[in-house]
Amino acid sequence: MIAGGRVRVSGQSILVALALLGLTVAALLWPRRPAEHGDGTLLAYLPAADGDRQEALEALAAYLGREAGLSLQLEIAGDRLSFGAGLAGALVVLAPDGPALALPAAGWQPLAAGRRPAPWNLRPTAVLVSRQSAAADPAPWLTAPARTVFGDSLSLVCLAPLCSADARGSLPPGVTWGRDPYDHRDVLVAAAYGVFDHAVVRQWDADAALAAGRLEPGAWRVRRLSDPVPDLMVLGSRRLPAAARLDLQQALTVLGRDASDQSAATRLVRLQLGQLGLDGFNLVLGPDFERLRRHYSHCWPRLVD
Repeated sequence: MIAGGRVRVSGQSILVALALLGLTVAALLWPRRPAEHGDGTLLAYLPAADGDRQEALEALAAYLGREAGLSLQLEIAGDRLSFGAGLAGALVVLAPDGPALALPAAGWQPLAAGRRPAPWNLRPTAVLVSRQSAAADPAPWLTAPARTVFGDSLSLVCLAPLCSADARGSLPPGVTWGRDPYDHRDVLVAAAYGVFDHAVVRQWDADAALAAGRLEPGAWRVRRLSDPVPDLMVLGSRRLPAAARLDLQQALTVLGRDASDQSAATRLVRLQLGQLGLDGFNLVLGPDFERLRRHYSHCWPRLVD
């Protein structure tokens, strides 16, 4: 931020930069150990699974296992029931931030958040995309639910606008929910065809739809609804030794940072992550995650139905 001719850097940005520096120094001073830390799964919450995405997640599981001395097998969970059942054998979890926030802090350490390709490589905000003829309505999920769609029911970027102190996390009746927490563009296409007048989505997906001409220029209004939120999360089981969790966090945060220093296999993992709309991962600090958990705690787990 620039104010009065000076550049202001947030304390959170400084902490993240210092943590990244610490991980880099640790990589130089203490090379990763080849010893195995244990067997388990990388449990991925993927309601809209397909072959390409599964292949990308299998590559990520192999990469993380290799880098952290783990034997990781991929397990796909398509709903809350299978996700909850899979937690017992999971060493790593990849999930939208809604289910991630609902996991107990005593059992799971936040490691990283998914990073999208630039210019959408920072945390997203929720936006309300409304047809100009209906754009005067600030909360259409209450007044026009049948004409309102949410990108999905698992991402905090869609749930945060409902998580006010007075709403207490109640889900509005009558609205439609998309199935893909990784990509909200499909619900915007449905809106463009006249199925909906309003869509609550990730601002990246709204930007992409407008830039691609999927939404007619001048016919839609976009309004911000939330502060930035993490989006996709990776967590490590506290059953793992602290050293293994550090290795996982380091492997995630360096993925895609400097492709020139990486092996062909690692660069391929980064390319495959594109099937999930990702370009790597950003470090998540424990205090930052706990702040989010406290802020939205009155909404969980009711919002994740």
